[in-house]
Amino acid sequence: ILGVSRQTIDKRARKEKWPYQQIKGRARGGKQKQYILSSLPQDIRFKLIRALSPVENNPNTVITHIQSQRQLAPVSSQNIYHEPTQLPQWAERIALAKADLVRAFRAEKEAAKKRGEKVLKAAENFIKSYNSALLFPKIYEILGQISIKTLYVWDKTLSEAEDDYTALAPRWGHNKGQRKITEDEKNILLDILLYQNQIKINTAIRIAKHILAQRGIPSPSSYDTMRRWVKEWRAQNYDLWTLLREGEKGLNDKVLPYLKRNADLLGVGEVLVADGKRCNFQVINPFTGKPYRPALILFYDWASRFPVGISIMIQEDTQAIACALADAIITLGKMPKAVILDNGKAFKAKIFTSEVNLEEAGIYGMYARLGIHTHFCWPYNAQSKPVERFFGTFNEWFERMLPSYVGQNIDDKPAYLKRNEKLAKRIKGKWIPTIPQVIQLFYSWREFYASQPHRGLRGRTPGEVFNAGKGPGVDVEQLFFLMMPYEVKQVFRNGISFLGNQFWNENLYGLREKVIIRYIFTNLSRIYVFDLRGNYLGPAELVESVHPAVFLIGNPLDMQAVKQGISQKKRLKKQTVQLAKAAIQSGRSLPELPWNEVVSQVPNIPETIERIEAETSAPDETKFIEDIQAIEQKVVQLSNKQKEKRGDTDSQADDVPFFGADTWRAYEWYRQQYLEKGRPLRDEKEVEFIKWFITTDMYRLIYKEEDEKKGTPWWAEAHAGHRRKVQTGG
Repeated sequence: ILGVSRQTIDKRARKEKWPYQQIKGRARGGKQKQYILSSLPQDIRFKLIRALSPVENNPNTVITHIQSQRQLAPVSSQNIYHEPTQLPQWAERIALAKADLVRAFRAEKEAAKKRGEKVLKAAENFIKSYNSALLFPKIYEILGQISIKTLYVWDKTLSEAEDDYTALAPRWGHNKGQRKITEDEKNILLDILLYQNQIKINTAIRIAKHILAQRGIPSPSSYDTMRRWVKEWRAQNYDLWTLLREGEKGLNDKVLPYLKRNADLLGVGEVLVADGKRCNFQVINPFTGKPYRPALILFYDWASRFPVGISIMIQEDTQAIACALADAIITLGKMPKAVILDNGKAFKAKIFTSEVNLEEAGIYGMYARLGIHTHFCWPYNAQSKPVERFFGTFNEWFERMLPSYVGQNIDDKPAYLKRNEKLAKRIKGKWIPTIPQVIQLFYSWREFYASQPHRGLRGRTPGEVFNAGKGPGVDVEQLFFLMMPYEVKQVFRNGISFLGNQFWNENLYGLREKVIIRYIFTNLSRIYVFDLRGNYLGPAELVESVHPAVFLIGNPLDMQAVKQGISQKKRLKKQTVQLAKAAIQSGRSLPELPWNEVVSQVPNIPETIERIEAETSAPDETKFIEDIQAIEQKVVQLSNKQKEKRGDTDSQADDVPFFGADTWRAYEWYRQQYLEKGRPLRDEKEVEFIKWFITTDMYRLIYKEEDEKKGTPWWAEAHAGHRRKVQTGG
């Protein structure tokens, strides 16, 4: 039948371990091997089926090493073999197992008849032996337990099909994808499942059944049928399923295709990737002294996979990003060409990205000033940030090694953070690193990381690739100056308002135009001021507010600040007056004066004008003298007219201003009148006011020291003048 010897069959059967059972026969020892047809190799099985199918060849013989005389039912040669593609593999396997069991059952009944035994009794013994899994264990693995009634049904079905084993193939599973589920069941299920709360399938089926029952709509499908339909619909519409349940991020992460980028085309320092995250360990908060999870800002060189810049701060803010960028540029030794940035608020801060109006300043944000092109990632798109993969390595290789590690999530918490873990807390200890200590540990760990082969670099280490493309170095001082952020501000009478504070420099006095300021986050006690043409005007210092009742309950520092402010105000006023006088005396119109050269050299404005005028062109002395004489004559004429109108040159009605409760201004006015014009105190009210004022704290703090230096204070001389005037009757 097979075209080989029996010894060859025995050798192959032992090598491939064909399953068999021992039965009584005429072989040595009165036993012979009976092989199970469905368990034989496919080529052997098909040859046997074809060879045994003709009736004249005794097709009912059980396959043994010695031909058995027990006959099986006739088998039709036309229907016995089918290509495996006509039935699914699993269905064909079941059908062949059933056919083998039926043929063995028939043979056992024939043998019982010859032995004179009752066929029914033999059939019962056969089914008991089979269900014990001892008679045909391989067939039992496929079919499992069956009843005698089922075996008779299979025997009848096989006989009616003229021993075509395909008739015993399962009838289920041939209508895959065609569930008997109603449209109402489908609609209700999808309404429940396609919702962002992500209701589970089993829960949705229960709810759908309940809703249909409440509406009086029949629901004939079983739970299993509905579950299989949902899974099939999900597999065929996974994009809709993901979008409606998990949103656009889920669609992007799980369904949409992605572009594969070739980082081998990049050079070291061409593209840096920046991102931030909350650290998975604690540090000592420098402001509170308590444990705190800091923010990590990292700049990552894409070409070498090397972390070039790091900043660990309490919060992810613009200051932390600026520090990390500076660290990255210094480590890299050159300016990067481009930086891929996160889409967070700190990275998109105005000082890093926005362009100052070119008409006002002609300068860009920090990256633009450094010559770095910026690109922001799509929001919630981890694929666009290669540094995300490094954060996983950073957690496993660095963060998890620190004693203050707290885990990536709740399930990853160390034992000492869980309830009632007293022993774990004692073992852990109380040491928590500071931010500088963590930064130093990171630099040491970076050397270890750089020495490890990287799969994305084809076995090379990040350190090898980075060192090969590292730059020669940068000027650190120039770098820090370029990294100072810019803003355009308007100058007002009190200087520049910035971040809710006032900044003042005397060079700003008299300006009412916009200027450019540079500032440092870590030192906001001063700002650096430039005009719109780029000329440096000097630093503007922070102006501190003073106590509103400084002369009553203020401290000495506040009083000193008030004194300095008053002195400065008088000096600036005097400068303006002198400048105006110099302009009139020069005989030139105001626009012609060299203001641009003067501004940079204040406070010596009058002297500067005189010097610049002398250096540029000598004025016409004759015209100058004539102009002075004309001015003097005009002043005398106006003075005479005013005296005529008053009728008395020394009238006491000399227009004393009204000062109200502003006693300091009143005292200052009397003082200036005496020192500049020799005006004495003219009545008892003025004398009484001066006597009272010199007893106040305001006088003691502002004027007393100056008056004592002169010996005799002005008010004593003015009072004496008042007495002489009274005595002479003037």
